[in-house]
Amino acid sequence: MTLTAYQADTLVTLAGSAPGYGLVRQGAVVVEGGEIAWVGAAADLPAGYGAARRVHFGDRVITPGLIDCHTHIVFVRRSDAGVRDAAQRRRLRSDRARLPGAFYTLGATRPPPVEYFRRHGVAMAVATDCNPGSSPLTSILLAMNMGCTLFGLTPREALTGATRHAARALGLSDRGEIAAGKRADLAVWDIGHPSELSYRIGFNPLHRRIFGGAM
Repeated sequence: MTLTAYQADTLVTLAGSAPGYGLVRQGAVVVEGGEIAWVGAAADLPAGYGAARRVHFGDRVITPGLIDCHTHIVFVRRSDAGVRDAAQRRRLRSDRARLPGAFYTLGATRPPPVEYFRRHGVAMAVATDCNPGSSPLTSILLAMNMGCTLFGLTPREALTGATRHAARALGLSDRGEIAAGKRADLAVWDIGHPSELSYRIGFNPLHRRIFGGAM
C-alpha cells in the first residue's frame, strides 16, 4: 500500500489521553490504506516510513475532519443534581449535542447547563441541527462559534464537540481524532491556532480536506 506523510506546522490530535488540544509542532501524519499509521513530530519519523510520499502544508494546521452529528440535547432537570443523576444513570453521554442554531433561531433564553455537564464529566457534542423550521444553520464552524458565544463553551470544547464527541455520538469509534489506527479523515486549515476555528464568522479557512487518506 502507498504510504503518505502529511506534514504541517501544527497537528491538533485531540487524542483522548493528550492534554489540551494534543498539539504536535512540526508534525507528520503517516497514512496507509486510508488509516493513520503513525503520528508525531516529523523529525521523529521512524525509518520504516522514510519512503513515504511527503505532502507539506507549511505553516498550516491539521485537525481531525469536522463531523456534524445533528443530534438533539436530552431533557434533564436544569440543576446540578439533575445532571448528576442523569449522568449516573448514563442518560447523558456524548450522543447529546449542543444545538446553538436552534437556540438562536427560536430566541431561547435558557442555555444548556454547560457548567454542570463539565462538573459531571458529560461529553458535549456540537451540531448544526440543520432543518428548515428551527435551525436553518448549515455551517458547523458557525455552530462552534455560537457554542462558545451563546453557551460558554471553550474553543477546545467546541472543536472536540465537532470531532471526537460528534463521532462517538454517531457510534463512529474509528474517527474524530488523529491517532494511529484511526480513519484518516483530516482537515487542513489556513490558521495559526485551532482556537481560530471558533472565532471568525462567515469565513471558512479550510485549505484542503483529506478523506479516507486521500485528498
